[in-house]
Amino acid sequence: MTDLDPELVAEVSCRARSSTAHHEAGHAVAAVARGGTLIKIHLGYADWSTLDTSGDLPAETHHRSSKQNLPFVTFAGPWATAKWTIQNDPGVDDFDDALEYAFDNATDGDGAKYDGVVEQLKSFSATVGVPLGWERPWEYHWINELEPLWPAVCEIAAMLIDGQTVVHDQVQAAIDRCPDN
Repeated sequence: MTDLDPELVAEVSCRARSSTAHHEAGHAVAAVARGGTLIKIHLGYADWSTLDTSGDLPAETHHRSSKQNLPFVTFAGPWATAKWTIQNDPGVDDFDDALEYAFDNATDGDGAKYDGVVEQLKSFSATVGVPLGWERPWEYHWINELEPLWPAVCEIAAMLIDGQTVVHDQVQAAIDRCPDN
């Protein structure tokens, strides 16, 4: 195997860490904004200098949220990844494409979890006589709810990137500082 360019490895690592931090911060902010409790959040670890992933650890956000808010909290991670991508990848300028990519490539299983919920909603709506097609109208409402919280997501992500331990009260304070909240 060819040696990898250390500068390229550092750049990829930095971009991945920032994207992951925003993703996890999205989950945390959504959980707390909807009245849940943040238990623990961490970025995990990935060594981008090797193809060996055996030492990698997944990023995770643990929270206590009501069952009805779990789809929203799940959605918020890929939403934050898509927002980050639009702002940091000059080759991506379509939010819907970025969101679809974020769901398709979420290593934490968000896509599968969310698809399961969508299938349940489709089944239920068909049962009550209001079938859902491919549209997911609730996502527009969720995006409108999340947009004013973007500064809090960025603040929490910056703390994670800096290696700080983030607790519930810090997430709540970041939400409280959002100008449109």
